[in-house]
Amino acid sequence: MCDLILPPSPQWYCSKIIDFNKKGVVVFGARHDVFVLDASVIPPTYKTQCCLHKERLSSLALNEANVCCSASEDGKVKVWNVDNPAETASEHSLHNVSKKLTDIL
Repeated sequence: MCDLILPPSPQWYCSKIIDFNKKGVVVFGARHDVFVLDASVIPPTYKTQCCLHKERLSSLALNEANVCCSASEDGKVKVWNVDNPAETASEHSLHNVSKKLTDIL
């Protein structure tokens, strides 16, 4: 029996609310939280849960260096390392808050 329960994502209709890399790291957004999993092992193991935004997540992107970029309806884009999410490497919030971010390219 597994003690890890991932909440369902209210963003199920968003195509970029989950991403992974070749190392087996998976980032998954649910509401304004990002869950980080290690899927290189079976079953996948929970690494951490990050609450970096105040509003609903709209997009996530993860690279091979375990650097994640997250965008939210709070108008902010944050770049952070999944191995140390408490230290945000960069934050961009120059967008007009009335215009909600929908995707990261």
